[in-house]
Amino acid sequence: MTNRFFLLIFTLVLIPLYTTHAQSASISGKVSDAITGEPLIGASIRLLDSNDGFINGTVSDISGNFEISSLDFGVYTIEIEYIGYNDFIKNGIKLDLENPNFNIGNIGMNTEGLSTEEIEVITEKPNVEISGEKFIYNIDKNVVAKGESVLDVLRRTPLISVDENDNVSIRGNSSVKILIDGRDTKSFNNLSQMPADLLKKVEVITNPSAKYESEGIAGILNLIMKKDENIGTNGNLNLSYGTRDIFNGGMDFNFNKNEFGASAMFYTGQWYNNLTGTNTRTNLFNDSLANIVGEVNAFNRSNWYFGGLNLDYNITENTYIEIFSEYTNSHWKYDSKTVTENFSPSNELLSYFDNNSKHSGTWKNISGGIFFYKKLNDNGHDLNVQVSVNIPQTDRSNHSFRYYFDGNGNSVTPQNPSDRIQVIDSWNVNFRDIISTIDYQLPINETDKFEAGYRGAIKRIEANYLSRYLEPQTGAFVTDANLSNDYDYDNNVQALYSVFTTELLHLGVKAGLRVEHTISDGNNRTSGETFKKNYTDFFPTLSISKKFNFAEEIRLSYSRRINRPQDWQLNPFTTQTSPQSYNRGNPELNPEYTNSIELSYLKFFGTFSVTPTIFYRQKTDNISNITTLTDSNVTYTTFENIGKSSDYGIDFIMGGRLFEIVSLNGTLSYYRREFNKETLPPGLDARGYQWSANISSSITLPEDFRVQVFYNYQGDNVTPMGKMTGFHNLGAGISKGFLGNKLNVSLSARDILNEGGFNWEMNGYGFTSNTDNKFSMQNLNLSVSYNFGEIKNKEKPRRKTEKTTAPPPQN
Repeated sequence: MTNRFFLLIFTLVLIPLYTTHAQSASISGKVSDAITGEPLIGASIRLLDSNDGFINGTVSDISGNFEISSLDFGVYTIEIEYIGYNDFIKNGIKLDLENPNFNIGNIGMNTEGLSTEEIEVITEKPNVEISGEKFIYNIDKNVVAKGESVLDVLRRTPLISVDENDNVSIRGNSSVKILIDGRDTKSFNNLSQMPADLLKKVEVITNPSAKYESEGIAGILNLIMKKDENIGTNGNLNLSYGTRDIFNGGMDFNFNKNEFGASAMFYTGQWYNNLTGTNTRTNLFNDSLANIVGEVNAFNRSNWYFGGLNLDYNITENTYIEIFSEYTNSHWKYDSKTVTENFSPSNELLSYFDNNSKHSGTWKNISGGIFFYKKLNDNGHDLNVQVSVNIPQTDRSNHSFRYYFDGNGNSVTPQNPSDRIQVIDSWNVNFRDIISTIDYQLPINETDKFEAGYRGAIKRIEANYLSRYLEPQTGAFVTDANLSNDYDYDNNVQALYSVFTTELLHLGVKAGLRVEHTISDGNNRTSGETFKKNYTDFFPTLSISKKFNFAEEIRLSYSRRINRPQDWQLNPFTTQTSPQSYNRGNPELNPEYTNSIELSYLKFFGTFSVTPTIFYRQKTDNISNITTLTDSNVTYTTFENIGKSSDYGIDFIMGGRLFEIVSLNGTLSYYRREFNKETLPPGLDARGYQWSANISSSITLPEDFRVQVFYNYQGDNVTPMGKMTGFHNLGAGISKGFLGNKLNVSLSARDILNEGGFNWEMNGYGFTSNTDNKFSMQNLNLSVSYNFGEIKNKEKPRRKTEKTTAPPPQN
């Protein structure tokens, strides 16, 4: 199967490699924003003769490039138009034997002289874009996103899915590296607390080059935050409120003058959710106990606030420095009531107990750093250096009250010493992250470029876990030594990379190699157990692309990536998640590796594009949780490397403007996941097809009205021990602009069909289980935003736009 798949891929890519186009003369160039340098995709290019008669036309591609070929010698005029920008006209372009191919160069389109309403159109882009190795989801004009969290936005981002525990996956794999503005950050413990109003766009990179850090088997998710590059003083106010008592609001303020810039933001909010569900566990090898049925009803409420301050300065025309800082503080409460019933093989109720728990916790983070940019010449020769520090801290507690009854409902005293009446668990975890990066790039000529860099990441974790239970005889709380633990973990990853880009046989070639050395140390101070891992890995990457014209491209890419075990997966300490289930880490875990290959084809039809992508991913040393039922009817879950698996399938992405007022974006993914049965533990077998669909449409109406509708479906997700059934979500929104679109009011609805929830089927050693949970995700949200201050979109001698367009060094 694998050989046939690779043969298909290379056959498809080799067929068109030597396609050539006969031509006598040509005109080419590039269209970009004069201030940010971002390429303008889909700009209209018209070629006229000396009498202003139309000769030919085209549109700019994903890099802003265009070419009109097969022209006769003569004198021409070229006209370039792009919505929201001033038109560009160049006369007197002469093509002859001495100058048959004319390159007009980089044409910087500007907006000077446009009204505020026109400036608003400048930033409007298609919801979904494809740029090189990135899939880009623009949300700054997304009506439904107003008042939502970043996690809500990711639920309908192409190629992305979010499960019941808020884990983010790409193509069904949760090993995703999440960055904010291209760098690691711990500002938000949970993306459900991060307001979508902060975001400009989401970048999904499924097969990154060696420039990016190798962590994250499924790929990289880069969240790009909004930044304002306009000269002067301006800002934005946001406020939203939802029917489920969900609130968030805040403001950002920007000041830019001459060589100095400053920006500040503050946001706060609250979030609420309700969970109801059942769990049925069937014992396969116990004659006296057949089923355990649990019913849960839980309420979760959190409050948070977030602030940031950035200062930047252009030391010279070619040297730029920025200092950034952030602070986050969040608090949550989680109350749950669980009733667990024990049944005999004849379905007779033997006993049951109530477990009432009150959880609470805080997450605080201070982060900051410095970013330095040096422009070495005007051809893209530059150097970036960044150092950042994250200092998060979390404190959590859980107070459980347990009441035990026999089958007739009579209160009883538990006979098992491990069955406690009251339990108080508390956690305190302190983190320290220091990350340093250096990125250097040297364009050699028009087609060749060399890049190299360094990344060092040092992580320190100190975790303290204390479990106490009520001693009935004394009425005092006693420390449970078996469930209390002090644990230290250090992880040090040092990396070097190089990437070379060139053109070979009319093919764009980008080859890279990354070397990473990892040292990890764990110390369970309670038991005295220690472990250490020390290893070096090589991560090659390769991308080969072919442009048939400036609206059609095919790309073949390969990468090798890693997923290192997390600190909590390595800690050889047993924790109790309920009276009948325990977890324990495995210090012998090894990293899991993947080899990934993709073949994608991009075709523009005017401003509408379609992109089918075939992919194959093989993973070794899969890290998976394994759950076993013991003779005492208690389940133990640990982590093991369980051998090989493979994913292969196809994504189909389309998007663009269908008509003048209607845009449409859609994604369909269909793939198969197979775990190698020979490498799985005995009795386990997992394989199956999975698919997902995502579609959204936006309609621009007169009087500054905008309507948006989206639908998302996520199919069953296969794991080594079972599967999670699919779910779907329908949402819609409408917005209205006032005061020249400075004031915007929107109303949006989420989970209109009220389908929030999931079903999880698991096959473990000695048991099967079925979990059916329902979330209160349905919500109606009203949002108001107001832009204030000066809007002077004028070019300044600054380099911050370089960092904004292509975020800080991404290693």
